[in-house]
Order: sequence, then C-alpha cells, then structure tokens
Amino acid sequence: MGGASAGDVGAVGAGNQKGVPLVLHGDGASWSEVPTPKPEPNGGYLVDVAVLSADDVWAVGLAFGLVEGESSTLTEHWDGTAWSIVPSPSVYSNDFFSSVSADSDTDLWAIGLAIVERWDGSTWTVMPFPSRLLGFLSDVAAFGIDDVWVAGFTYAPGTQPVFEHWDGSVWTDVRGPTIPDYGQIMGLARAGSGQLWAVGTQNSGVLIERWDGSSWHVANAPSPHRQSPAEMQDVVIGSDGIAVSVGTTAANNGNPMVERTCHH
Repeated sequence: MGGASAGDVGAVGAGNQKGVPLVLHGDGASWSEVPTPKPEPNGGYLVDVAVLSADDVWAVGLAFGLVEGESSTLTEHWDGTAWSIVPSPSVYSNDFFSSVSADSDTDLWAIGLAIVERWDGSTWTVMPFPSRLLGFLSDVAAFGIDDVWVAGFTYAPGTQPVFEHWDGSVWTDVRGPTIPDYGQIMGLARAGSGQLWAVGTQNSGVLIERWDGSSWHVANAPSPHRQSPAEMQDVVIGSDGIAVSVGTTAANNGNPMVERTCHH
C-alpha cells in the first residue's frame, strides 16, 4: 500500500476475477476498485506499489505463464487516468516481482526472488547483482541512483539477514551482527539522516535492526509469544520519524501485531 496523501491512498493485490489484478483507491472516506488490465497469457496479481504522485503510480507483481509454475515479472503504471502494463524483462521461468521503490520517475527499482531491475524513465533493465548470494531478496529501498538498499536473507551456510548497497557502480555486502540460529529480514524503510530500519523474524521472535549510517545493530524489540515466534513483515517511517512495523504473532494462524518505536 502507498499514498500521495492521507486522502489519496492505493492498495494492490489479487482480484476476485480470475487473473485480473486488484487495485483499490482510498479517498480518506471510502475505498473503490480501479479497473486494471489482465496480464497475458493467464492473468496475474500485484503485491507492492510505489506512489510518486496522484498521476504517477507504479505497481509490481507476477504474471502467470502458460503452464503451472511458470511466471514472469509484472509492472503496471497509473498515469492519472488509467492503468497500463509496462513490459519488464524476466530472467528465469518462474520470475516475479515482490517489492518496488521509487526515488523519482526516472529511478525506480523492483526486486524478485533473485532479480533486481531498474526503470530509467523509458525502459526496465536487469541490474547486475552479486552471484555470491544464495538466498531470498525481500525488500528494496531507493533513495537515489547511487543510493539503493536491498534486504533479505541467505540460505547457506545458514539463514542470516543480508543487506546489499548500490553506490551507482557496484554492490557492497553490508552485514550486521550474526543472529543466533537464524534470522530473516522481510521489510526495509529509511528514517532520514542516513538511517534505516529493517524488520523480520528470528528464533526468539521479532527481529528489528537499525542502520545508523555506518553499521547495523539489533534493536531491542518485544516479542509477545516466545513459544510461537512473531514475524514482522513490513515497516514504514512517518514524517515524525516514528517507525511502525506490522506482522503476526506466529508464522501460521497468528494474530495481527503492530510495533512502533518509542522515540526517534
């Protein structure tokens, strides 16, 4: 979900009609569905949205292929009047996008399982990404053409948070503290002044890390049910600098949970 203002908010997902992505618009009083095109050949759905202005909105997701298990990246754009599908390359037979972040209308970044792409105002291009990583990319935060962060977690040799930073030329591996047993990062957001918050899960429950401009630190965060570990899935930063994270008290059949920083 994203918004240009409190009275102009958009949310995306999977629609009731088979294969037609769902886009909802909130005006501060109610929600209404906005028509979207059906991706070829078998439809698809949207999972994340980046709002630049009321007439410049991007959404990303997945387009189903001809056979089960086959998919491709999907990007759609709102120009203030209608949604349209914008072609984006796919590298693998099961590609998809899971997150998008926009610094400007000529600098958008989208990620999937193991793919990073950038929109330069006219074309989506697959960007180089470290082949040393064996894991899952979960979120992206773009703050400039030379300042992009990607977060996720590795599979081998152990499940650990991973942060990669793009400086306009190369990616740099910026690891934080080793998390006992395992740690996964699912959401990433910038707090200002070069600070970032990252959220996810670890063996003991909630995992929240903070980038102070030079290194990552594990933050002290409550986890309500130690026997049923909590999982934070996304984080946003308000104009007041307060970070708010959402998730569940358990990976399966858990209760919704919200945590926020007490100060900034």
